[in-house]
Amino acid sequence: MAQDILKSRAVAQTLMVAFLFAKPAGSRAADLNDLTYTISNNEVIITDCDEEASGFLWIPEEIDGRAVTSIGTSAFSGCVGLTSVHIPASVRSIGASAFFDCSALTTVNIPDGVAIINADAFYRCESLTNITLPASVARIESRAFYRCGKLSSINFPDGLTTIGTSAFSECASLTGIALPASLRAIASYAFLQCQSLTTVYIPSGVSGVGQSAFAHCCCLTTISVDPANTELSSLNGVLFNKSQTLLMQYPGGKPGDYSIPATATNMQQNCFSGATKLSAVTIPDGTIEISQGAFYKCSGLTSVKIPNSVAAIRGNAFKGCESLAEVDIPTSVWSIESSAFGDCKALTSVTIPSSVKNFGWFVFARCDSLESVTIDEGVETVPRYMFQWCRSLTQVKLPQSVTKIETRAFDGCSALASITIPTHEVATLEEYAFYGCDDLVSVTFRGARPLIYANTFPNNAGFKVLARVGFGPGWVGVPVTHILQIESISRDQNGHIMIDTDALSSTGLKVLHTPAIGSVFSEVTEVSRQADGFIVIAASALELNTGTAFFRVVHE
Repeated sequence: MAQDILKSRAVAQTLMVAFLFAKPAGSRAADLNDLTYTISNNEVIITDCDEEASGFLWIPEEIDGRAVTSIGTSAFSGCVGLTSVHIPASVRSIGASAFFDCSALTTVNIPDGVAIINADAFYRCESLTNITLPASVARIESRAFYRCGKLSSINFPDGLTTIGTSAFSECASLTGIALPASLRAIASYAFLQCQSLTTVYIPSGVSGVGQSAFAHCCCLTTISVDPANTELSSLNGVLFNKSQTLLMQYPGGKPGDYSIPATATNMQQNCFSGATKLSAVTIPDGTIEISQGAFYKCSGLTSVKIPNSVAAIRGNAFKGCESLAEVDIPTSVWSIESSAFGDCKALTSVTIPSSVKNFGWFVFARCDSLESVTIDEGVETVPRYMFQWCRSLTQVKLPQSVTKIETRAFDGCSALASITIPTHEVATLEEYAFYGCDDLVSVTFRGARPLIYANTFPNNAGFKVLARVGFGPGWVGVPVTHILQIESISRDQNGHIMIDTDALSSTGLKVLHTPAIGSVFSEVTEVSRQADGFIVIAASALELNTGTAFFRVVHE
């Protein structure tokens, strides 16, 4: 059918502005001349509104003799001066983002006949205090009322079947919800961070509740389920599937210690996320994995018991658990994913067992109190960003099995003064591996010199690597202003120590000695330099009964 498509300013021949509210600078009273519309199939679709319009706007049932049936996509988006809008009974559709970011909008009516509140329809309408949904509404789509921070109440009509993803996320003032018997699905994040919710009752017809549907609701203490529900159940205010093998949502405001039932060996993602009053948790034996974000930002959690059945700790599992001072990672764990323990600011020490073969990034990043790290024999890689910005870290024990230290693994560990690489198998220290370790003055390599980039270590004054060490395998990092390549160290016929220093400048040299790698270096005073470029250390200067000694030659 041919369609007449017209765009014009509506002629103010019907109802005009009923009253005005205070309007922001640069705005003016809203009227029908602010509207742009199209005509399709002899019906009017409102498509746009002048963003300078403010106050109260009455949309008539007819424009130019044609019924207004639809508020189009983004029609009023960004109209920050509008405070109230009357939508006529003739309207059957409110498009996606229709009132997106109408931050001053306090009231709006939704006429009977509208079946769907489309995605982002009232996104970030921060002044909207209440909304009445007509009986015709069956679906509330994704983010429909996202971040309506002053929305304190909403009626859900009988006939509503679906609440979409993040539909009411961050509605911080929403105090109570009565979910209708007609409801079938609550999508992920539907009521995320609704910080005034205290209780939720899920009716019998709901077959699915998505992850984090009620996460970070800091005042929520109880989630109840109608006993007639065939898919879901509640035990002590915690949401499970019917058979209680899957823990779906722990209320964010429920306080104290908690032992997960022995049957619940599976966790939905983010199931404890934002439970700030949870103090301790025991995970049942038989649990195979700790799910993505399971305990994310459980800021009051001080203790967790992980059974020896757990094989995987998923990403963000304990991220932001600021009170968690210790954690025992069992030898059953094979994989620790990205940021699993990131921002655990009270954690002081950690041991990574040999069973772990797969790591994500940032595993222990920003653990501000972490002082000691032990990585057990069998672990082959220290992955990217693993201990980044662990500013209290002073002790690191690496195993012989490590072959690679990846980029920024220890970046920003500003208290780390020394580290020993215990094996010749380490082939590469990647870029920025120790960048930002401003106190690092000693790096010891038990084996051969690995590949090291110019920016592997901090670029602060007075720190460079490497100097060859003699009478035994190994290299050692030294705090010098030049890279020293000492090609040979030997004894002459008199037992004097000979160090070939052809590559060095002829003045300003100082020789330091230690009997073993990791010990303190002391200055050697009985030193001379020959014309052929050798530094000579008198045999009487040192007791070298073992035949092993290590030297640094530095420019003063």
